[in-house]
Amino acid sequence: MRDEEISLLASPRPTMLPAPIEQEGVSEHRNLFCPSYDPCLDTALEQRWPSWTCARCPLFAVRHEAAELSRYGASRMTEGAEAAVEF
Repeated sequence: MRDEEISLLASPRPTMLPAPIEQEGVSEHRNLFCPSYDPCLDTALEQRWPSWTCARCPLFAVRHEAAELSRYGASRMTEGAEAAVEF
């Protein structure tokens, strides 16, 4: 892969949506664990978009981190429920 292609993949590429999305639909439109999530959010806020989606971005398909973090979070919740917290 050439440097230009890598740069394009790393650039935030959000797409405006005409209306806000429901809370339940966030995972269909956004990859919350993407390293470009914050720059995309900044773009949407600066442009005053009603809402936005990651669906057309090539990074949207890279979701392995989210799955791993979800499993990690679920395992920590289970561990935390069983263990007493001491201060």
